[in-house]
Amino acid sequence: NVFGVAKAYTALVVQVPVSFVVVPPATVTVQLGQTVRLDCEAAGYPGPTVTWSRVDKLTELSKGKRNATLIIDSMTKGDEGQYVCIAANSLGRRTHSVTLELPPDGTSDPRYPGVQAVNNTDAFLKCKLCPMPGFTFNWSKIDGVLPPGRTRTTNCSLVINKTRLEDAGSYTCTGRSESVLSSLVLREDISLTVQGAARITTSFPDVLSVPFGESVELQCVGVGPPAPDVYWTRGSVRVTKVPFGKLRLTNVTHKDSGIYHCHAVNYVGNDVKHVKIFVTQLEFYHRPPAAINVSNSETVRIDCIARLAPGVPAYTHWVFPSTQCSDTSSKRMSLANGTLVIQKATAMDSGLYKCRAGGHRITARVQISVAANTSWMLTTDSCGGFRQSTYDSSVYYAVSLSNRWDKSKYYDCPQGYHWACTEEGKKIFKNNINRSGTKVYYNHCGWKGSSYRGAEKRYFRFRDSATTNAFVHAGHNEEYRPEYSADSSYFAGVVCIKN
Repeated sequence: NVFGVAKAYTALVVQVPVSFVVVPPATVTVQLGQTVRLDCEAAGYPGPTVTWSRVDKLTELSKGKRNATLIIDSMTKGDEGQYVCIAANSLGRRTHSVTLELPPDGTSDPRYPGVQAVNNTDAFLKCKLCPMPGFTFNWSKIDGVLPPGRTRTTNCSLVINKTRLEDAGSYTCTGRSESVLSSLVLREDISLTVQGAARITTSFPDVLSVPFGESVELQCVGVGPPAPDVYWTRGSVRVTKVPFGKLRLTNVTHKDSGIYHCHAVNYVGNDVKHVKIFVTQLEFYHRPPAAINVSNSETVRIDCIARLAPGVPAYTHWVFPSTQCSDTSSKRMSLANGTLVIQKATAMDSGLYKCRAGGHRITARVQISVAANTSWMLTTDSCGGFRQSTYDSSVYYAVSLSNRWDKSKYYDCPQGYHWACTEEGKKIFKNNINRSGTKVYYNHCGWKGSSYRGAEKRYFRFRDSATTNAFVHAGHNEEYRPEYSADSSYFAGVVCIKN
């Protein structure tokens, strides 16, 4: 008007009911083993949702926006039936039904002559000789008996109700002359094949581990009759370029990990078995150092972590340095998480430790060196308190400042030597007679007999002497075998062996 212009806007949305654009024929006949593809496309606004279902199972087989495709990889007898395509939007829905079927002779297999029957259906065996005047006919099974309680004769035909796989074989129709003057016998043999759903006879592990870069081959065997088609899929995708029933993967990577399915299919039914293939790449995720120096009495913790694949740990355990001694230190522990623990380490704990993973398939090595604590040793005699044996050059006698044995104490030998155990001592000192000759420490290195500076020192101990009570006597022949006493007095020191 004269005062101005006012405007208003509105949107017009035209909704369109559903209508089909593409649909398959009402009846589709498919050959056995053929791939089936049924396309269904619809129009409308709002855009319709399209789904395929099987009428007798009411489960969605395929779904999409505006279109959906039903795919059956290999047609079987069990796939016959009625399917429905449903297109729907907010205005309503439309349906289109399709009947999927095999040809009339779809259950007849030329590989099996004679009469064929599907398992659990009735079989009809027709005798072509019958009827014939003057003859009486009856039926028998070659190498067997007629199925008890499930056979009847109708117009010269043998009917076997609800056949079973074991009913398969050859049956004989025999006609005998009713005349007493004739012994003529007529005979006709008819083979019966009972066709059952395909079965897979191969068993697979639930999970199959394959090392990275290697190959795997699995043979899947399916049986009928009729002989099934056997093939592999991964997910819903068929694995191509493989021989009949054989899955072969070469130079595998982590991309090959997954669930694989073996299918056995014939026109009676199908069977499927699964195997999960897990590609492993055993490696150390945390590798211990090659060498480590440790202070005496320090607690050692070394981690060793391996994995089979990203996020998948592998079992690891530690192997301790080898020893001739049967005693084992409870201070050393290999934990379940791959950690090595040595509590209050001593020089005796020095050595090469191995972390092994994946059933000994890979090994990490670490050399542990623990500083020796020899503050307990006497060093003032002319041998420095460390006399080498003249009987065995690898053996040394380390002298203690105190002549009182502390059974709970660990006495470190100098670096490069270890405190011998009783087992080692028995292998070195083997003579049962204390002969005259060189003594262990008697009158050596400035000692007077078994005494040094007024302190009597007689017993050189082994590291497990607190349990065995074993010692070698300072005043006895070096070759003489270990002796035994629990006496804590007159402690001379320990027996050391060069590493």
